[in-house]
Amino acid sequence: MCGPRRDPTNGRRATDPGFPAGRVSPDLLAALCVAALAFLLYAPSLHYDFTNWDDPGYVIDNPWIRGFAWASVKRWWSDAYFGNYAPLTLASYALDHTFWRLRPAGYHLTNVLLHATSAGLLLLALRRCGATLAAAVLGAILFAIHPAQVESVAWVAQRKTLVAGFFLLASFLAYTRATRDSSPSMVRLTTSFVLYLAAILSKPTAAMLPAALFLYDLGRRRERWPRLLLEKWPFFIAACAIVILTRHAQMTTPGLAEARLTGNFAAYVGLSLEAIGRYARILLFPTNLTPLYEVPSAPVLTDPRALAGFAFVAVGIWGFLWAARRARGLLVWMGFFWLSLLQVLPVVTHPIFLAQRYLHIPLLGFAASAGIGADALARRITGRQGRALLAVLLAAVVIFLAALTLSGERVWRDSISLWSAAVARPPVRWTAYSNYGAALEAAGDMSGAILQYERALDHNPDAILAITNLGNAYARVGELERAEALLRRAADLPGGVPAKRAQAAVNLGVVLEARGRRDAALSAYQKALALDPESVDARVNLAKCLRALGRATAARLRFEQVLERDPGNVAAEIGLADLDADAGRHVAARRRLDALIARIPKLPEALLERARVYAKEGNTAAARADLDRALDLAPPGALRREIVESRDALTEPAAPR
Repeated sequence: MCGPRRDPTNGRRATDPGFPAGRVSPDLLAALCVAALAFLLYAPSLHYDFTNWDDPGYVIDNPWIRGFAWASVKRWWSDAYFGNYAPLTLASYALDHTFWRLRPAGYHLTNVLLHATSAGLLLLALRRCGATLAAAVLGAILFAIHPAQVESVAWVAQRKTLVAGFFLLASFLAYTRATRDSSPSMVRLTTSFVLYLAAILSKPTAAMLPAALFLYDLGRRRERWPRLLLEKWPFFIAACAIVILTRHAQMTTPGLAEARLTGNFAAYVGLSLEAIGRYARILLFPTNLTPLYEVPSAPVLTDPRALAGFAFVAVGIWGFLWAARRARGLLVWMGFFWLSLLQVLPVVTHPIFLAQRYLHIPLLGFAASAGIGADALARRITGRQGRALLAVLLAAVVIFLAALTLSGERVWRDSISLWSAAVARPPVRWTAYSNYGAALEAAGDMSGAILQYERALDHNPDAILAITNLGNAYARVGELERAEALLRRAADLPGGVPAKRAQAAVNLGVVLEARGRRDAALSAYQKALALDPESVDARVNLAKCLRALGRATAARLRFEQVLERDPGNVAAEIGLADLDADAGRHVAARRRLDALIARIPKLPEALLERARVYAKEGNTAAARADLDRALDLAPPGALRREIVESRDALTEPAAPR
């Protein structure tokens, strides 16, 4: 059981004759072995690609992780990102980008190392709390291999979960070391607090640590509980601050505020109990897992899953009361589980009903408690055969969970693998069909993409994203009339999220331009800007349309406004260069493009535009060299075809006069 800390060295220092200097302690050796096991289990993910689910927003298309420039650092600390205030998570992506650019293996490696290290730290934390080595090893292995961890480790966009878990455990370990003696060490307490700040600045769900520290102190220190609470005031203030920041970020982020659940008190309770019941099933029977879970349409207290959640809560309350009387050292691990689980219920702070990634921190407490319980059971079994049977059972459980994890991990190889598996496991959310369609479209399977978008609309006819995606897909296959009708419907959908309606209006403008109706396209871009004044796409496309209509002065003003809001915007820089070239200022256009290419050498769009400027100047050799470089860099698609057409036109002999 988890009681008073038992020192494996029996009070001897490492330099005593009984514990030779330079020898690795059993605790550290076991922690390294568990970390190695976790690393090997997730090593296959090092060969996986990014997915189209949030990875573009966090990494691929995120300009704020392209280094440690002051503008980027300022953005991390001043603004929320994806509804969370997590500057250290963005800093970790920037560090990866410094070494790996956009090679996914490096990002996956960081995720795997963070998870493996956290598994080792959990073992050390269990030992620090007085658990036996066997209990600590069992708990750490369960945390490392549980299939619910796959989403957090194999998904690059879930870096925040892993960083927060790592710093959370480090802070807890520093606190246990600081309070080991009768007079707590202020230096170590400060270290614990700094590490806690790092945890909540990575993901707000780490905010529960101060309450867990209080439960830890209740289990081992003799001071009165008001004093134990009072001494943690810096932790509680930081927790309140991050909760307020997160609440503000989620309520002001387009899409999140509108997605928050509404209903009466009974519906809230029913939904929370159903979520707890389903989380319990994932923890105890982690099979048939899926990245997206359907939100119940009308949660009721009598639903079997809500009743299962009620039973699970009742067992948890009984466990707390029992631990308070018989095993107070267990309180901290039960606190880790329940405090972090309550934070992620859909009616507390999250608009998302259920997600496996939300179990990463609760699993610290669940796995630790399970390890301690298994060890206690083994100690109650006196016969050799009984202990051997328990050992075989535990080994079978570990092998079974590891096999499920390996199977679930393979699903995350790429976007097509992820979403094809998701739509094969009913009930399916419309978002899964839409994401699957986007993955097929990116792979060039337009018929398959259109089929999946239509399935998404069958599930949710008012899904703006699915309507927009289907309209874009029809535009790509040349069915512009159907594309226009769908995009107009998405842009005009009442009650839709303004930012999503604005994007649909932008795409509508592109289709209208392709149909030769530039005046109507201009109106569509203006509507998009009215719906979402922060939309860079709307501003850029509006400026391009003005240029095509011959309104150079207005177009230049719009491009300059884009650069004021988004310094270094590639489309705006190229647009201004085009305007200079149109006006015959070839040198000015080329200088702007030279600076852009010097900043981003592998930018085919800029190389194509500079080749056109060279061609206008009569420098055919330089134009051809830029077109050859652009062709090597451009992915298959419209841009590549445009480059090929420009190169063919450049090499055609001049027509006789």
